[in-house]
Amino acid sequence: MEINELALHLQELMRSANMSVSRLCASFTEEQFRSDPDAPAAVPSRATLSRRLNGIGLLGQRMLVEAIVAACTTPETHAAARQRAMRLFRRASQQATPLDAVPTRQDELTKLRSEVARLRHRLSHGNTKHEALTNRVLELSLHLVEQGKAPERDDDTSDPRVAAFQQVLQRSEDARRRAERLAESLQRQLDAIRTQAPATGQVPPAEVAPRPADPAPGPEDVERLVTAIREMDPTGTRFASAIRKALDSHLDGLHTGRFRWDQLSRVEKTTIGDRIRLMIGREFAFADGSALDFELDGIEFDCKVSLTKEWMIAPEAFSKPCLLIWASDVRSEWGAGLLQMTGDLLSAPNRDNKRRLTRQGKETIRWIHENAPLPPNLLLQLPGDQVDAVLAPRAAAARVSELFRRAQGLVIDMTVLQTVTMDNLAAKRVREAIRAVRADGVLVLRARHGHIARQLGLPVPETGQLVSVRVVPAGEDDVLVATIDGQPWRPAYPEDPIVEAPQL
Repeated sequence: MEINELALHLQELMRSANMSVSRLCASFTEEQFRSDPDAPAAVPSRATLSRRLNGIGLLGQRMLVEAIVAACTTPETHAAARQRAMRLFRRASQQATPLDAVPTRQDELTKLRSEVARLRHRLSHGNTKHEALTNRVLELSLHLVEQGKAPERDDDTSDPRVAAFQQVLQRSEDARRRAERLAESLQRQLDAIRTQAPATGQVPPAEVAPRPADPAPGPEDVERLVTAIREMDPTGTRFASAIRKALDSHLDGLHTGRFRWDQLSRVEKTTIGDRIRLMIGREFAFADGSALDFELDGIEFDCKVSLTKEWMIAPEAFSKPCLLIWASDVRSEWGAGLLQMTGDLLSAPNRDNKRRLTRQGKETIRWIHENAPLPPNLLLQLPGDQVDAVLAPRAAAARVSELFRRAQGLVIDMTVLQTVTMDNLAAKRVREAIRAVRADGVLVLRARHGHIARQLGLPVPETGQLVSVRVVPAGEDDVLVATIDGQPWRPAYPEDPIVEAPQL
């Protein structure tokens, strides 16, 4: 049917634009769906959009079709994509039949065809990724040869350059194997779907066989996932960054001034896990699973998040691998591990048929990173009375000045500044505060002052970060000394008199 071809065309446009259903839905405006200037616009929800993209109820949705084409194309490709979409739309409208005449298996056929297109795209992506990795290794090899740094013998391991070269080759080989396993898995799924839903023609109900169940994952699949994810983030910095971003985004300090978990509403507390899961998926570019949250190397797995190490497992994840994530903003720690959710590791189901991970289950988790450091929330590190003093002034610049006075020697990032100021002009407030605290002897260092921070024994700020410290002129016997504008300075002791800080 033409309506199915239209749905597949729209799906291909989405994939070409690297657009998810959620992002596509968020890009819609009310003006795109307003047929009457005085009537409210009916912008489709995410669930409705998902059904329309599968061909269900797409007939008659001209404004939706044009909105999808507009969001998923560039000025160069818009005209051709819209022309084809409108042609398919007109054909579908001309061939429309009453609802009761539509075959009962048509929706299932549409979904199967959509799955064929999705798997075909992912198979192509896997092959492209492998080719890119191979080309990158060849470029590095040629570069090393040109620089005279390529190893002369395979057994020469005394030179660290040899070890580095071999490490590059090994990573490429591991990536190639993962890409091959993914391609084989997707090809098997694609072949199975093709046997069910031919590309053309109507499939009678008797010919549509149930889709064969995927083989049950085993312990080796969990180990493969552990290895693959650990290779993607061997130090844990990517996980930590994604979790920090999710927590800060949920607190939304810029607009709310919140920085503690207990300041969230009950509804917000129940959705923090979804936000962390979303950030993790984006950071690692995990593919969406057909039944579970993600897929990697052809293995589907669920992702569960907890701030208390108490995970609730839904029925669809029983006997399946799960990526278990926990985070504590108070302790500035997090962890991530994998576990196959077998019955002996789960408690009895509750009234929602969900199960809790038992003590034995927690002890069985294959940790990728455990008790790893989370970028700290500065306002949670300060004593409560100090935070109250920082937030007390009415003026935003005065609050920043108080922060510089009371959080000396600690890294202050932009999220903290936005929470304290609740102002989009936080950078301007910082400049005003720096001028104000100089009279109190407080020096504020940026990333470009890293050498001064090291000389004074302070944390070295990165881009977008600040570190404050009260300084006084240094003597001959002082150790932590930085020369600023030709004069030596050192960190001040509480008993030192206040001296105006130097101009940086």
